[in-house]
Amino acid sequence: DGVVLSQNPTAGSTVDAGTTIYLVVNKIEPPTNLEVKVNVKAITGGYTESEPTNTTNSHNSNQATSKSVIFKFKDSVTGRESSPTSPQDKNNGVVSIGTTKGKGTTTILLYGKEKANDDFSLYGQYSVEYGSGELVIDSKN
Repeated sequence: DGVVLSQNPTAGSTVDAGTTIYLVVNKIEPPTNLEVKVNVKAITGGYTESEPTNTTNSHNSNQATSKSVIFKFKDSVTGRESSPTSPQDKNNGVVSIGTTKGKGTTTILLYGKEKANDDFSLYGQYSVEYGSGELVIDSKN
């Protein structure tokens, strides 16, 4: 299931019956899955229980700390964008946020937000080989 790169004798040549024809064919690399995971606490810094939390009853929400974050990612090669995750507790460890599929190298763009009605912010860009099977993001860059 590859493409003929060359042949001998050349295409269009006339040969005798039984003549051996040599073909050079490339091997097609099938696309592989890449699971994208995030170390939530490492990315967000987590929180301590003594910090004020951001709730709907808080009068000073600008200084309050949200205990959750929503992630999504975009595969820069395929253009595939994951669905937003459910809110993730900022003290969580590694969580899967989705998969993408392709060949070669890609750059994953990680986005996050703290409130459902906020806009997503770019947290970082991460180069990875699809064939590695997974990308664990544990720092902003």
